[in-house]
Amino acid sequence: MPSLILQVLVSISGVWSAWNYATINWEELAPLLSDNGYDTVFYGAVYGLLTDIDGLNESIGACNGYDINVHAWIVVRKTAASSDEEREILAEDERFQAATDHDTRAQLR
Repeated sequence: MPSLILQVLVSISGVWSAWNYATINWEELAPLLSDNGYDTVFYGAVYGLLTDIDGLNESIGACNGYDINVHAWIVVRKTAASSDEEREILAEDERFQAATDHDTRAQLR
């Protein structure tokens, strides 16, 4: 019984945004989501080297007024198959996960 109560307390009703989709009107979508019981949006904000921060901010701005949580959806990938140029860009942007000693050499291989 306690697990059922916990499950009810932490359940969410969410939607995932599509990556590289034409900008949608979040001002119209947010109330529609709220009216239909959705309380979470997983927004595709990062995909490899590409980012959509403007769209993320737009969705956050519209959803905040309707008590809809927005979570940045970040797609990560292994860099073994990436070109040297791609790895350099990721390193310059500090987009590698690193150990506590900040050594990123393992990710650059």
